[in-house]
Amino acid sequence: MVYVFDTSEATTSSGNRAETKSLLHLLCFDEDKDDIDAFAIDCFNDVTGMNNFSTHLYDVQSKATKKTSPKEIGRDLVTLFKNYISEFSHYFKSYTLFVDGVSSTVLTDKTLDFFRFKDVAPEAQKSIYNGLKEECSNKKYINDSLASDKKINDFLHEVKFALSKPSETDYIRPLVKVSSAIMPSSRRLQAIFNEIRNAQSVFKNKPSIVNKSIKKPDQVYECARVLERRKIELLIIQRVINYDIMKSGCPSSFNEYLRSMPPEDEDAILESCQQHINLQFFDKNSKEAFWELLDNVVSELTNDHDADINTIFDRLDKKKVLACQQLNKQSVLYFIANIKDHLKL
Repeated sequence: MVYVFDTSEATTSSGNRAETKSLLHLLCFDEDKDDIDAFAIDCFNDVTGMNNFSTHLYDVQSKATKKTSPKEIGRDLVTLFKNYISEFSHYFKSYTLFVDGVSSTVLTDKTLDFFRFKDVAPEAQKSIYNGLKEECSNKKYINDSLASDKKINDFLHEVKFALSKPSETDYIRPLVKVSSAIMPSSRRLQAIFNEIRNAQSVFKNKPSIVNKSIKKPDQVYECARVLERRKIELLIIQRVINYDIMKSGCPSSFNEYLRSMPPEDEDAILESCQQHINLQFFDKNSKEAFWELLDNVVSELTNDHDADINTIFDRLDKKKVLACQQLNKQSVLYFIANIKDHLKL
């Protein structure tokens, strides 16, 4: 069983933005978002979400066209269809075409921003089918014997269609799980989107992998084109609190507490606190708990930034503290101190 990377596209600035939105669509809105741990960039397709063992692949082709016609939609589906009939087909769990917009002839219900083939107007369905059929004939990487009418019809009833949201910040806001009172401004959210786009572009600008072959999906890591979910989430946390929470060192607001401990224990205490925070942040089973604690800490500091870390700790919602099972009181105090020293109010 072999998969050959045989396509590559040069993208425009608008295309890059569409690809970033498609990645964030998988991360924020796709029904399988919780299964995704990493993204293969410009390998199987524009973006392909992967679970932690790369045994589940969630494929996305993105297009920046704003009024995509039914025939164009059909043509745009060809790389997704290629994976549908590939030797890796059993790994692919979903196929999504992400577009900026569609023409007025595509949908019977114009309010839909996510739809299936059954939601497409009958005449438009025919055009989509014909567009895909023609594009299959034009592509050397499509085996004509595999592009049967039945295969194409089965594929069309499995593929998902997603339309771009009005603003790029609409893809960042769901990832910043804090209350509206302390939600970053639209300008800061846009800056986060731009950073993710730039990180994605770095992978796209690496040497071409066209004609490279792999025998298992996890070998895609050898292509050095994989963006991990946790790096995106960590970037967002860092931008919200204006500090790298994984950075070693002692925040000044933690010094008073540290001085109350035996001096020979200082290094061990700091290392332990950092380890606890790392464990909590990367605990897949309590991600919401981490964000809720962060929101609680920021809210208390916003109300009284001059309060010391013990006072802030005493004011926290104890249910939210206890929900972070990888933390102890010492590491929570260290966490509060880091936020207190770096939060811009």
